[in-house]
Amino acid sequence: MPSPFTLKEIRGANYKAFEGSFGVRLAPLTLVFGRNGSGKTALVRLPLAIAEALSGPDAPGLPARVRNLALGNTLASFVHGGAADRYELGAVLERGDRRLDFDVSVMKDPKTSTRLPGQWIERWSLQEGSEPAWRFAWSRDRKSYETELPEGSPPPTRFRGLIPTLPDGARHPAARELGLGLHVVHLGAARGIPGEDFAPEQPNVVLDVESDGAATRRVLGMLKQHPRPEILASVIDSVRECFDVDLRVEEVAQGAIQGTALSAKPCGRASHHPLAELGTGLAHALPLLVQYAIAAHGADESPPLILCEEPEAHAHPQVQARLADVVWRSVIAGRCSTIVETHSETFVLRIRRRVAEGALRPQDVALYWVDDEAATTEVRRLHIDERGHIEDWPEGWFDTAVHEVRAIHRAMGAP
Repeated sequence: MPSPFTLKEIRGANYKAFEGSFGVRLAPLTLVFGRNGSGKTALVRLPLAIAEALSGPDAPGLPARVRNLALGNTLASFVHGGAADRYELGAVLERGDRRLDFDVSVMKDPKTSTRLPGQWIERWSLQEGSEPAWRFAWSRDRKSYETELPEGSPPPTRFRGLIPTLPDGARHPAARELGLGLHVVHLGAARGIPGEDFAPEQPNVVLDVESDGAATRRVLGMLKQHPRPEILASVIDSVRECFDVDLRVEEVAQGAIQGTALSAKPCGRASHHPLAELGTGLAHALPLLVQYAIAAHGADESPPLILCEEPEAHAHPQVQARLADVVWRSVIAGRCSTIVETHSETFVLRIRRRVAEGALRPQDVALYWVDDEAATTEVRRLHIDERGHIEDWPEGWFDTAVHEVRAIHRAMGAP
């Protein structure tokens, strides 16, 4: 079976915080930052919503929930300000020399109430290279879809997610390629302590720690038995590099029940302890370290797109820099891609340093600033050169330390 497509670009208009149009071209390492509440998380989670919508769920439009993660409720959850009647999305997907360009306009479903509006596909198009596009538009009588190109194409009966379907429920010929979908892994900001000292093992056929890290212990148990022991070794090495802690993963049994136990100890110490006793930072980062190790060693069926929110949370600045190294090395080694939402100046500085040192190429890094200080929220790309320098750095961003030091000097009477 062919591998899934990879996501190369997302765009949209009138979506959540973004009243105007926006576009993000993805690099192997894409960093997104901006003020709290600016719309960063909505942007970072959009690929997850698109991937789920391309799997063809029952309801048209973007899904309300994905993997126990709430993305919205009604149409109003996805449109800017909650009052408009439509939003637009677009994406570029690639696999080998194949390139698909996809656009959709989603509006209020006329069959639902004004108070609780559902979603309805108003316009839909898909184009491959220079080939004529498949285009569908809702007819003026608002009873059916009309096709524009190619001639003879049957109109879809309805949409499942963002996928047009035929009367028998099968995918429309225009969308059969999209059935391969996207391989997206999500690491949310609210990652908890991954498991207790011991818990009964549960089967997990997918090497995915889940958005909240709840499956981390189970995935580590799978890696303990994995035919490629270097993956678990990589996790242990990353924990030691970032936290100066030795992680222990062992299989234990209590009667007929078997499971995976996790413990750790500071390097140089004698005894192991539960993860919770070694600080929130380690427990919060472990799901991240596991998922990036899996990607680095190509253990997935295809290179994923990893969406990672706030990898630096609960971590000391020195650890934040080390986490940045783990992330970029894993992405480059695994030929996958990642979008990282971060508030950490230290994380960004470490990436800039690696570009200046030549470990990372400027074209492997994309920096996006979500600017909500103007009348409308915008997504602006910042260009990084081979010296790690950013010429169009947003004024007033990541300069708090400088202002605080100056204020201290003034308070001391220094000139």
